[in-house]
Amino acid sequence: MPLTIDEALGKLRGLIPALGSDDLAASDTETIPVADALNRIVSCDVHSPIAVPAFANSAMDGYALRHSDLSAGPTQLNVQGESLAGHPYTTPLAPGSAVRIFTGAALPPGADTVVMQENTDRTSAQSVLINSSAKFGAYVRGIGHDVPKEA
Repeated sequence: MPLTIDEALGKLRGLIPALGSDDLAASDTETIPVADALNRIVSCDVHSPIAVPAFANSAMDGYALRHSDLSAGPTQLNVQGESLAGHPYTTPLAPGSAVRIFTGAALPPGADTVVMQENTDRTSAQSVLINSSAKFGAYVRGIGHDVPKEA
């Protein structure tokens, strides 16, 4: 008689020994380079000595700005500069300004929100029209977003 999926999974799970921390003795563990760790089991928690990313960065191409500069309707802002991945814009963001930003680029000092480019119109080389509202912190990956630093 055929097995149901749940019955088959139950039988398979019964064939696999559970491995818990009580099953490992100190003599069963070894320290090896990460490059040699394929198909191995980690015997303890691994903690990162650094935060990844190490700086707040943009999750989208668009404009980095101060959320407090946005109004209820479309908002015209001065374009102060450009921030690219590997080439951050380090000048503090002036009130009423935005910085053109690309995915992975560091947020300029003072910026707290990114509006994606699809919701903007570049009206001149020095200004951009923000066409839609954005939540505070939108499209910003904070320090340690992917991997937090742990002591």
